[in-house]
Amino acid sequence: MTLQQGLDEYYKENPSFVNSEGFLGQDNATVRAHDAGHVFFGLGCTSTEELLMETMTVFGCTISRQRMTDIVKKGFLKKVIQEFGI
Repeated sequence: MTLQQGLDEYYKENPSFVNSEGFLGQDNATVRAHDAGHVFFGLGCTSTEELLMETMTVFGCTISRQRMTDIVKKGFLKKVIQEFGI
């Protein structure tokens, strides 16, 4: 299975994630990397798996210090906690 085939299957199982640009203040490239990580690592969408994937996204993507600061200022972490009840 290719990554694209995996993403297609992931989006079929999670249709609300298709075109989720700007999710929690993240840019499209970061959202796509996050979704690809779910496929690559075989993670689902439970609160625990989301927290793990968010951590890998933050530390595994090339995000400048300024961009990270901007994301935090937008309340990204607070929104993640509210969204997933962590």
